[in-house]
Amino acid sequence: MNHSPGNNKLDPRSWVQEYGDIFFQYAVRRLNDSQAAEDVVQETFLAAIKSSVNFRGDSLESTWLSSILRKKTVDVIRKRERRRKVQPVSDGAEVNEFSEDQCLKVFGASFSMSPSKAMTDAEFMNLVQNSLARLPKNQADVFVLRELEQLDPKTICEMLEISRKNLWVRLYRARIALAKCITKNVADDERAKVSHPTQPTGEGYEPLPFSE
Repeated sequence: MNHSPGNNKLDPRSWVQEYGDIFFQYAVRRLNDSQAAEDVVQETFLAAIKSSVNFRGDSLESTWLSSILRKKTVDVIRKRERRRKVQPVSDGAEVNEFSEDQCLKVFGASFSMSPSKAMTDAEFMNLVQNSLARLPKNQADVFVLRELEQLDPKTICEMLEISRKNLWVRLYRARIALAKCITKNVADDERAKVSHPTQPTGEGYEPLPFSE
């Protein structure tokens, strides 16, 4: 097996084949932009090669690479927010009508639970991705950072240079929109099962296998 000259614990030549597809799936679900996702995956591998001498083998190769991927993905979201600030999109006059508590009540403190126990995790994540694609980018991005990346509110606000109020307004609206979309799809799915019983496959979603 051929290894990186800078670190014999790594094998960069295998990365594209071993991680390329699942890394792309991860990035495209966060960014809803296939070109940006491809770029992020390439940048991840390049950054990993450049910093391979820093890999000490304390974690799995996949865990180390995924941490780089996550940082690169978040960087894209941060840059998108900065571009939006050049031509800002108003969140509307009703900003002061919402509170953090109201936002949290939509789905509780976390969006991790599926609204239907009949749905598999794969089905739920596919539905979330499709719903996110219909949201304004400024709402989808904060949802991704908070609910999928599990970043704390303070970090998100500092990263995007937005107020806490702005963050919770965006999350509130994203959750409301997603709730409506998911409820509709669950209802449609139940009606379809009655008319044409089928077993869901959950194809198209693979969780990142990066936990040690």
